[in-house]
Amino acid sequence: MQSKNFISADKAGIGGTDDLSALLAGIAGDITALQGRIEVTTGTWSPQWVFTSGSWDVFDGLTAGKYTKIGNLVILHFAIATSSTNSSPSGSARITNLPFAVQTQVPNVAACAVYATGFSTAFPNIAMAQNSTEISLYRTEPNAEPTAVTATTMAAGAGQNFVRGCLMYYTPDA
Repeated sequence: MQSKNFISADKAGIGGTDDLSALLAGIAGDITALQGRIEVTTGTWSPQWVFTSGSWDVFDGLTAGKYTKIGNLVILHFAIATSSTNSSPSGSARITNLPFAVQTQVPNVAACAVYATGFSTAFPNIAMAQNSTEISLYRTEPNAEPTAVTATTMAAGAGQNFVRGCLMYYTPDA
């Protein structure tokens, strides 16, 4: 589900010296390419757990995603949890099915915030690969390098491995 609206560049004050102009200029990039309009799209998406092999069922009551896309800036909100092992998952854990790919230029992620519970070891942090529609999960122990979250570092049981987050990133899908 998605909806689209347009903000008139003239009504938004682009080209002026007010704070809104500066904000919109930073979001939109090249203002002259907009031809007076900034597209705003909102919708829902379904985050999915993926492993190198095997799978883990998601807990439907805790799986949801929403997004807002302003020009080529994407703002995602999501929540996802596991319910039980489906078929011996192995390898690194990722959350896939993002509604828009991450751009290939740096910086590709503007900001992120993550809350997680139920993991059997250190709580995960996230990273996004360029030109991809997935989130990689990493865990960090004190005084150690980050390592990929794997099925063996996740807790078993219903409603476990809960991750909730908010991301902002740029997409080539303007």
